[in-house]
Amino acid sequence: MNHHHRFSQRTRYSLCGFLLASLLLCSWTSARTWTSRSGTSIQAKYISHSEDTVVIRRLSDFKEFTIPLSTLSDADQQWIKQTHLKTSSTSKSGSLKSNNTDHSHSLPANITSLIEKNQGRLILEDDFNRDDPPEIEQLGPLWLTNSPWEAPGKKQCDLREGSVHMKAADTSDAAVMIQHTFEQPIQDGVLWMRVKLLSPEHTYIAYSDPNYDISEFGRICGITLAPELLILEDHKFGYFSPEATAMKRSRNQLEKLNEHTAQFMQSVPANLSEGVTTEVIFILNQRKMTVYLGGEEISSYSSKGVAHPTKQTLSIISTEMEIDHLKFWDLSEQ
Repeated sequence: MNHHHRFSQRTRYSLCGFLLASLLLCSWTSARTWTSRSGTSIQAKYISHSEDTVVIRRLSDFKEFTIPLSTLSDADQQWIKQTHLKTSSTSKSGSLKSNNTDHSHSLPANITSLIEKNQGRLILEDDFNRDDPPEIEQLGPLWLTNSPWEAPGKKQCDLREGSVHMKAADTSDAAVMIQHTFEQPIQDGVLWMRVKLLSPEHTYIAYSDPNYDISEFGRICGITLAPELLILEDHKFGYFSPEATAMKRSRNQLEKLNEHTAQFMQSVPANLSEGVTTEVIFILNQRKMTVYLGGEEISSYSSKGVAHPTKQTLSIISTEMEIDHLKFWDLSEQ
């Protein structure tokens, strides 16, 4: 089955457009729009703040500015207070790093044992239980989104009722992406998410290494979710490999591309319903990827690319979905 060519035009554009942007902006996980009281706006990364000032680095030329807090909009001042108080504490919402190993949610016993055996560290958790301005997309410092370049001025990610609602703008040809950059690269780990698919189109969860330029866009591996389909794929040696990239440049290589890709993927039926909240568990363990849906193991797939030792970014890509809680345990050797 040629799943890559079943994707909608919007989704195919997403793979190229926001993955390329992710490579360029992978270090900008806290880039956002800053607005002064006079209405002037710039795209910049938060660096630090004191009682009276904030230091930001402009996205266009990397210049740093120290700005009096009093000159910023009320929304920006509130963002600094709320987001960075949470980030620097052990707050549940949006914590960057924690040694907490609470598995009280619905992790199967064998996964709990895997985490404990490998001394897994909870390095990412977000329950999205916070507010954002009505017309401005502000997910906080954990996440980069593709909205600034795919849907300028549009709010595609909305925090409401303890979840993030992702929906592609009508004016955009791309799906919505949220992306987290790990503080340190990971090799193995357990991703747990509680999600609700709100579109029949495919949703992606993918890992990349922006420094690995042999693979197109640094893509390493990932899964594709749809209401009746689950795909596990080694991108490093499959669809994003140098061989596949060369084949994509020639229309008469389509059959060879499909044959090549089929060697590095596994497709299985899935029973996901639109509009129904489901727990998704995606495990990376050496060469093997394993996926659980609703607490039941659906499929495992082993391939050499999965063992790539320095995965740096986690991307979640969809035309419309909700996520109300997400955790990631690093199982990599310390």
